[in-house]
Amino acid sequence: MPGPPGIFRAGAPCDGGVPACVKVPSEKGPVSSALLTAGLRFEMGDVHRVASRRLSSARPRARALQSHTNARATPVMPRSPRWAFVLRLGLGLVVLVTAGWLFGAIAEDVVNRDAPLSTLDIYVATWLHAHATPAVTRLMFWLSDMGAPLTVIVITLIVAAVLAWRRRWYRLAFLLLATVGGECVNYLIKVAVHRDRPLFEDPILTLTSFSFPSGHAMGSTLLYGALVAILIWPVPQWRWRIAALSAMALLVALICFSRIYLGVHYLSDVVAGCLAGVIWLVSCLMAVDALRYRRLRTN
Repeated sequence: MPGPPGIFRAGAPCDGGVPACVKVPSEKGPVSSALLTAGLRFEMGDVHRVASRRLSSARPRARALQSHTNARATPVMPRSPRWAFVLRLGLGLVVLVTAGWLFGAIAEDVVNRDAPLSTLDIYVATWLHAHATPAVTRLMFWLSDMGAPLTVIVITLIVAAVLAWRRRWYRLAFLLLATVGGECVNYLIKVAVHRDRPLFEDPILTLTSFSFPSGHAMGSTLLYGALVAILIWPVPQWRWRIAALSAMALLVALICFSRIYLGVHYLSDVVAGCLAGVIWLVSCLMAVDALRYRRLRTN
């Protein structure tokens, strides 16, 4: 049975099968239209509020998911080559200034024959010579040969041949500049300072060339320092770099000790030789690095 005019039952069919809830009756049209419009607005308002609450609660999760996705998808940008070059240049300058200041202080004391340094040199040389034994002497001769000029030349030629065969031109230039150039620098300093070697009544080894700075100390610092720099050049892990540098420093220290033990150098000679080697090695490394960086910028 049809209801009163202007009132509709939910789901009741009207003419043409259209649901009564969406058909506006012809009788009392303005009143029915107003009621229906108000009802629809109320229902739409509820739907809008529910949708707004759900959307608001979903937005933080969506933003978090988007941030997580971007963090995983965005690659880590590599360090700028310019920034890396500037960092290496700054560290090199710090090493140069520090080593240069120490070498200059020692050279000044040697030239002026200042008492504290001269006394320490004589005491260390005399004590080691007095406590020398045949077994330790044989070991010291073997360690000394590790930094001899002939050893430096042979190892340099072998490594240079390998680098040339593999076309590592920057590393080859660095090796030759460090070793060959370092020997020339050592000779010039020895001639300029012309310090005599230690003298003993029963020397273990006798040499007639000048003593300051030690050629074995400087040559071993240059050779093994250059080899370590070449080996760790492509290695990004700092633990391997530190391990290689520590092994190199230990070997050079043993070679320097052997020269004092054999009575052919004072303590200040080997320390100055190591410092001069560090200065020349870092200078060569910075020069080759600058050439390499310039080529990278050009290309």
